[in-house]
Amino acid sequence: MCHRYWQEFNNFQIRLIAHQVEWDEINAAWGQACLLLHTMCQYFRPKFHYRIKIIPLGSYPRVMDSNNNTYELFGPVNLFWSTRYDKAMTLFLTCLKDFAKFANAKDLGNNIPPEKCFNLPYKIENDKVENYSSTQSFNKQENWTKALKYSLCNLKWTLYWFIGSTNFQPLSATVTSATEVAAVGSLYTKRGSDDRKPSKS
Repeated sequence: MCHRYWQEFNNFQIRLIAHQVEWDEINAAWGQACLLLHTMCQYFRPKFHYRIKIIPLGSYPRVMDSNNNTYELFGPVNLFWSTRYDKAMTLFLTCLKDFAKFANAKDLGNNIPPEKCFNLPYKIENDKVENYSSTQSFNKQENWTKALKYSLCNLKWTLYWFIGSTNFQPLSATVTSATEVAAVGSLYTKRGSDDRKPSKS
């Protein structure tokens, strides 16, 4: 999911510093990311309070806040449209953080030691991931790219937790290698060679 390229999701690139990515591809990547997060949230309803709702609509995903205001998570984005796009990305991160807190509480409820309970590897705070803003407005491309990298890596580790904690199928469609299949029940507690030590969220 976030292998090979920093911001690649199922072979669709969200953004790379080295070269420009077309909006059709960015939209497709966001669409698949939204579908994944929505699927995980829906699986645990009503136990998971799905207050920020992800609306996966192919390459035209949207995100709804707790007041039922809907924001578009697709481009192209211009100066007048960028605030809505920024809001959608921030809400996506909020939903991911909410789900991570739910996962942590579920692990605690299953008597997993606190130090082994699920936590996102990269801290999310409002529109920032590890202090890099996910918004486009008045932001450097490099910082935005890093925020997207960390966001998708957070989503990847959340997927590992989801697979290890449920009977959701098909397994073969949601992991990236035979090695991950063998260790999928505990992978979310480990770190890849390119990842940092998990931080609390």
